[in-house]
Amino acid sequence: MRTSESMLNISKALVEAHKKIGHAKKDAKNPHFKNDYATLESVIDASKHSLLENGIIVIQSISEKYLTTRLQHTSGEYIESSIELLVDRSNMQGLGSAVTYARRYSLASMLNIAQSDDDGNEASIGAPQQKTEYKKDPFYFEAGKFQGKKFDEIMPEDFDAELNKYLGVNPKTKKLSELIERMQQFKQHKGE
Repeated sequence: MRTSESMLNISKALVEAHKKIGHAKKDAKNPHFKNDYATLESVIDASKHSLLENGIIVIQSISEKYLTTRLQHTSGEYIESSIELLVDRSNMQGLGSAVTYARRYSLASMLNIAQSDDDGNEASIGAPQQKTEYKKDPFYFEAGKFQGKKFDEIMPEDFDAELNKYLGVNPKTKKLSELIERMQQFKQHKGE
């Protein structure tokens, strides 16, 4: 995944968009496996209106053997991810099929869109939800929340303090360059 240097505006916009993004309806049947699935159109329909309301557009492009999906915000900020195109037939139909699959999977993955049946899941939308147990990791994010609080309820200094505690950094003695160096050493140690 790649992002713009700043993600403040797109992050807020995605939180708002996710409040209205639904599941993709299973609107087609696979004749080979006899199962229902959500088409690319269904995934787009589940997300497009809410994304546009929040200033986000989806751009999907092909370069060499990769499909890149970019969520572009009106502020210029973006989040993008690429997926390798696995073409099983060496003709345009094989390429078209690979592109359609990659577009559907990439978009659904980036926006956390699941497939649903028309009837069962639609009826359960209004049902009360169970309270989520938050993990002990101080940087556990779920559905627009950080440590069980809504993003707009978190003070930046609280987030910074938790980050410093998590990384073992004393903000009075450590400089950003030292923190970056420490993170790079950690990545090298893990073999990334």
